[in-house]
Amino acid sequence: HARLRASLDDFRALSAEAFLEKYS
Repeated sequence: HARLRASLDDFRALSAEAFLEKYS
């Protein structure tokens, strides 16, 4: 489950990065 959690964290980080890139 740790691997899945890490993937989810990466996904959230990428989403946040894309969000900031688009709306900053």
